[in-house]
Amino acid sequence: MKVETFTIPIVRTPASDGMAPLELIEAMSAVAAARSTQEVIKAYEAAGVTGNLIVPFVADCPVDPGALGRAMRRAWKAALAAAERGDSILIELQPKKDVEVIDIIVGPAAGVRPDKP
Repeated sequence: MKVETFTIPIVRTPASDGMAPLELIEAMSAVAAARSTQEVIKAYEAAGVTGNLIVPFVADCPVDPGALGRAMRRAWKAALAAAERGDSILIELQPKKDVEVIDIIVGPAAGVRPDKP
């Protein structure tokens, strides 16, 4: 399994459909509650793969919860497709406010943060 990065924009204005952006933590709560996310979690359990998630507690980091959910599910599914029973994957969200994006980095637990114990 290799390390992959998915990117979503930080959104400062409401979408054209009137959907207001949510702070990152609130948006992750909405993603976690989604039925499609629950299906991904069940797929991980059935495959015997452990998933780990790091979400920073940051202020002023609004995102479109729909875009975050789609990107997170793509990341989870890509990692699951490359994993084997017993593997542990890590997904880390890294806001980059200077370029107004959030990188979603996914890969083997030891490969995403090799500098951390």
